[in-house]
Order: sequence, then C-alpha cells, then structure tokens
Amino acid sequence: MSYREFLQGYEKETNQIDDLKEAIEYHLSLGDFNTASTVLCQLVTLDGYNAAEWANLGHCYLLLERLDESFRAYSNAHLIWKDSAPAQLWYGLGLLCFKCRLFEMAERYFQAALRADPKFEHTSHIYLKLGIINKKSKQYLKAITYLRNCLNTQDLSEEQTIETLCQIANCLEVSRKSYAIELYQVARNLKSNLKTTACLGWGYFVNKDYDKAIAMFNEALSLAENPETKPYCDVVYLKARCLIETKSFHRALSLLTSITSKYPQEPIYKMSLAVVYVELEQCQNALACLYSCLTLKYDEIEAYINLGIVNELMFQREEAIAWYQKVIDKNPANNIAPKRFKLLSKHKNKPRNIPEPLQPNIDITEFPFKHIEWNYQQTAYPQN
Repeated sequence: MSYREFLQGYEKETNQIDDLKEAIEYHLSLGDFNTASTVLCQLVTLDGYNAAEWANLGHCYLLLERLDESFRAYSNAHLIWKDSAPAQLWYGLGLLCFKCRLFEMAERYFQAALRADPKFEHTSHIYLKLGIINKKSKQYLKAITYLRNCLNTQDLSEEQTIETLCQIANCLEVSRKSYAIELYQVARNLKSNLKTTACLGWGYFVNKDYDKAIAMFNEALSLAENPETKPYCDVVYLKARCLIETKSFHRALSLLTSITSKYPQEPIYKMSLAVVYVELEQCQNALACLYSCLTLKYDEIEAYINLGIVNELMFQREEAIAWYQKVIDKNPANNIAPKRFKLLSKHKNKPRNIPEPLQPNIDITEFPFKHIEWNYQQTAYPQN
C-alpha cells in the first residue's frame, strides 16, 4: 500500500467514525438507546481503544438492562483508562452493581467516583444511592447523612427531592415513626401522585393507624389509571396487608387472590397469601404458595421460616426441622429458627408455642415493587 492509499483509507475511516459519532448523539438525544448501542458497537469496532465510547456503550446497555453486556463494555473501558479512569466510569459501574443488588461493590464504585471528581455532575445521585445502600444495611444514621447531603446539593430536581425525602422517612420508620409520616406528607405536598400517596399510607401502616392507611391506599387507587397495572395491584396488596393486621382475613384473601391471578410471578403477593391461608387454617394452600415463592427464586429468609412454621402446624416435624436448618445455614443470627430447631429436635411430641408466620419485608420506596429474578455474579470486577 502506498502512502497516498494509506492517507485515503485513514481519511475515509475518520469520516466514518465522525458520522457514527453524529448518529450516536442523535439517537441518544431521542432516548433511543437500542439504536445508539448498535451504532456504538460499530464505532468501537472501528475505534477499539476509545475508552469513552466503551463507557457510553456500557451505559446504554445498562439502561436497556442488558447487564452482562454492560459489564463487558465497562470492563473494556477500564482496561484502556487503567489508573486514569474518570468519575463517569466508576459511576456507571456503581449503577450496574446497584442494579444487580451487589451493594457493597456499588458503594466502593460510588466512593471512587466522588474521589475522582468531587464536583462530578451526578454527585447528588451518588449521595442518594449511598444513602439507600446504607439504609439497606441498617446503618440508618450514615444513610441519613448521605441523604441530607443529597438534599443540600444545588439544582436538585423536584423528583430527586421527593425521592430523597421518602428515603429519609423510610430510615426513620424504625425509630421515629411520627416524623416519618411528616416527611412522607411533605413529599406528597410537593407532588401528589400514586407513589407519594402510597408512601404516606405506608407511613400510617407502620404507625399502626390502619384506618388512615386504608384511606390513603384507597385514595392512591383512585389516582391509578388502570386497575390491571402492577402499581394498582401493589396498592391493593398494601391495603390487604392492613386488612390482615385488622384480622379481616376473608377480605384480605379476596384481594390477594385477585392480584395474584393477574401477577402470578410476584412472590410477595404469594407470601402474604400464605399468611392468610395459615390464619384460615388452610395450611396445604399456604404450603403451595410458599413453594411457589421458591420456584420464583424468592430467596428471602422469611419464606424459609414460614415453611418451617407451616410444616410444624401440619405436624410434619422432620420437614420443619429441615427448613429451620436452611434458615440457620443462611443466617445463623436469626432468632427464630435456632429456637424452633432446638425445640423440635428435643421434643418429638405435639409442637407448642408455634410462632406466627412472617410477612415479607418490603421497601416502600421501591414502589412499584419489582422482583429481581436474577442473581448476577461476576468474579473479576475492575478495581478502583
């Protein structure tokens, strides 16, 4: 190849890259992440050492919930950037790990983003995510500190303000329930919609003011556009939880049966349905609901404890012991399973003092609820 031919080929490739970049910007401006990701793939094929475009591709895949491809694209960006990786890369990896519920890893990446650029444009969002991560690990004071930092950042949108207020309220449900209600009310005053109304109803529920909670949930239902949607059914679920607490089990059964038929893949509906069946002494139905939860990859400890409790009620001692053992293996600090395991192992006669079945733990700030069916694991994450 002559030098002239080389220059012509280089110029042609450069023009092609410029055209692709222009196309990417256009599709991103339209929010068309699917097409943008396709064009980005073409771009990194031509310009494989462009770390920024690999990072952009990772973010597009993240928005499309193509998580494995997102991880690979971010990893390629990190291999090119190495020690000079910008805040944008750590932020993207943090969002990916947060999405996959790998919260410890997500926290490290978000902290790396803040170290890389203390004035990073997404600082408020990082504070919000760090607050949520610490809330989930029950470090409520630390969580509230991050969330207050989020509120103190400039140019916070109304949506971010509402979300942050609800997160702080959610942290306070444990120790200052009345103040949590006040914050949920402030959030709802900023914007009255299905979620803020449901959050306020939940605040009343946690405070055991079930009449006000039901009133709020009914108001939330009136704001829903379609009774077939998941958010509508989630509010019905919350209302059913109130009815269970007030021992209106048949009314709760009717509501839970209805929404479970519409969304049979939602395990929290089936968990609460199992609780109702136990109260109505229909243990076989309760057992079926709990086994169904496991087939949906619902791996929460309450499901295993309830399987132990229901098997005890059905005088199936060996099965109950086996389920309690699973709980101990998963969470040795649990205070129910070891006691029941020891009691059943020691006494072979009729079980006594069997505890009430447990309701699923829900995070109202994650409304509408979405069950994560995958368990995303990777062994070689980029090191910050």
